[in-house]
Amino acid sequence: MARCKICRATFQRKSMTHKVCGNPDCAVQYGLILQAQRLDKERKAVRRDTKIRLERLKSITTITGEVQKIFNRCIVMRDKLAGHGCISCDTKDPEIQYCAGHWRSRGASSALRFNPDNVFLQCNSRCNDKLSGNCIEAEKRILVRIGAERLEVVKNHNEVKHWTREELYALKAEFLAWEKVLKAQWENK
Repeated sequence: MARCKICRATFQRKSMTHKVCGNPDCAVQYGLILQAQRLDKERKAVRRDTKIRLERLKSITTITGEVQKIFNRCIVMRDKLAGHGCISCDTKDPEIQYCAGHWRSRGASSALRFNPDNVFLQCNSRCNDKLSGNCIEAEKRILVRIGAERLEVVKNHNEVKHWTREELYALKAEFLAWEKVLKAQWENK
């Protein structure tokens, strides 16, 4: 004996595909449920297809911007979790806005754009914006934080990098995973 999917009454199946009892109302209702499920699957498939097509239409600049935002959030969280203040002026004032400041600018060295040894927590309006990174003060603190050897690598890295779509998507996945780990640490703090 089987149970009707609609009214839950028991009935004798005539085949394995027989899902509802002999009541026509149950058959109609079950048909509407199946139709709604099919429509939902089709809508999801269309949305997924549209999302994939829109992703392919994005320019390298757009993808780079998305990756940069994720990377910057990671840097800010990394330095705040470590208890660091602004790399340039060492302020830890919770009232001001912080950002991820590049010691060597993205324009000066595009290959260092996503290098964690080149990007640090920085107060947004004063050091990063008004003082253009306050690089001289930042260099002193970067030397203490990452050491002379790694600082020299950043200083002498002058390669021009043209990011490919594949590289950017790989970085995006890597930084999203890193952000997830940092958020978990932030919540457990």
